[in-house]
Amino acid sequence: MSMEYTVYTPLQEISDEIIPALVSELNKFDMICEIHPDVSFADSPGFVPFKFRLDAIQFPEIAGKDLVSGVEISIYDFEADEQGNPYFGSEEDSQQGQYNKIVSFHFTGVSDRFEFRFACLTSAVLTNLLNGIRSDDDWNMSKGSAAIVAEAWNEVKSYEEYCARELDIPYHEFEGWT
Repeated sequence: MSMEYTVYTPLQEISDEIIPALVSELNKFDMICEIHPDVSFADSPGFVPFKFRLDAIQFPEIAGKDLVSGVEISIYDFEADEQGNPYFGSEEDSQQGQYNKIVSFHFTGVSDRFEFRFACLTSAVLTNLLNGIRSDDDWNMSKGSAAIVAEAWNEVKSYEEYCARELDIPYHEFEGWT
């Protein structure tokens, strides 16, 4: 299984100044997390690790443990078609204005059980913070809003409940930043 979320934003550049707001928003979802201190959105960051501890424990085996997970993030310039029109499926989407940057969140979903949490929530929160549009692998488009973040949180809870019942996907304990 491999999935991707794509965020389209009108910003010319994505500043590292957004990282504290991102972490603050992520910490509203039954966890305390931090992003690796060397991560920068100034260029395409690659794998972005998160140290975290869950508050509401669905997984008794990790109670009180600091864990690490992450997601592959790429940032690149938005390309329009030859007429300068954005590549969106509906007229409503194409009227959203000029998009300048794309932030792509790629994850496998099998290397650890919390990859989905960080791909789904981080992409939704950034969509909201960057006033963007998010698409998934099925080209479902969502505008940045509190609703997209709430929907992402519901998807994460549902997936993690399923993992707890049905899957034996590993988790990784935090052993320090490398």
